[in-house]
Amino acid sequence: MFNQKQNQEIITEQYTFLLQNLSDLIISYLFQGKLHQAHQLLEKGMQLIKEETGVSPQSRSSFLLHAGILQAKSIIYLGHKAATALATLSRARELAETIDDEKLLINIIDWTGQALYFQALNTHEDEADFQTSLQHFNDALDRRQQSNDAWGICESIFNIGRVHQNSGDNSQAYTHFAKALEIAEVQNHQILMAEILLHLGVCIQEMGKLEEARSSLMLGMTMREELNIRVDLPFTYMNMGDLEQVMTNMEQAELYYRKAAMLAQEMELPIPYIFALLSIGYLHLAREQPTRALASFETARHMATRHSVSYVLAVTSIAQTEARTRIS
Repeated sequence: MFNQKQNQEIITEQYTFLLQNLSDLIISYLFQGKLHQAHQLLEKGMQLIKEETGVSPQSRSSFLLHAGILQAKSIIYLGHKAATALATLSRARELAETIDDEKLLINIIDWTGQALYFQALNTHEDEADFQTSLQHFNDALDRRQQSNDAWGICESIFNIGRVHQNSGDNSQAYTHFAKALEIAEVQNHQILMAEILLHLGVCIQEMGKLEEARSSLMLGMTMREELNIRVDLPFTYMNMGDLEQVMTNMEQAELYYRKAAMLAQEMELPIPYIFALLSIGYLHLAREQPTRALASFETARHMATRHSVSYVLAVTSIAQTEARTRIS
């Protein structure tokens, strides 16, 4: 017969298995753009680790990491506040430090940096703080280099490159993206390769090398489509639209923007939907169609108001004013 200790070990193993499956499903739903379903699973898991004493600290911390990943991504897709993700990741870090799980701890530090990075993206340019996220990315990189974790090193270098890109240092961004891509190719890290190629393409576009930029962006877009990372495709199509507009291929640009808007609306992702509407509006302005531009801007503002996305409201207000000025 099993004694009480053996019974407890079996229960702990079952909870570990259950929470790992929940974590995998959450990330799968996230990639598919099914964020509302992912959040439903997150709530079930959070209730479980709150009520059940049989959950091990390691399983608890690991699930909190995956919850924090979803909550961090929800900042840029659903307009959620960063405080929720940061609080979850803080709890995960406390547990990881208690059980001395260095790899788990590093991943938590990295995703804390990403939550802070997404928070900065969703803040007015004059108030955005990218330096705090950079500190976390550098900390994660140092730790990953010590453990010779090539996969993790690749992610950290890429994240540092993103900070440089959004801070206006295109040269440093390019250097980090090129290095990250080199490692990602060796590691066959295809999901990250696609993301690096897209950021690299934008970086190259800023350098004025438009055909080279198109090659990088097209490859990144194709990889994301083949990998079925649907959640990231609206922003991907917007990047393609931006390039086509710069190259004065206005009809092709509009096709990409509308494709982004339709997919974001289908997945019920308000933030990329709003930005796709803004992109369509600005394209109409560029084509001397201010009335159509105003209609897009007004829809974007309605969505921003509905979802309480304050930083976007200022952008849509300026856009509406410009369109009305052109009409008059």
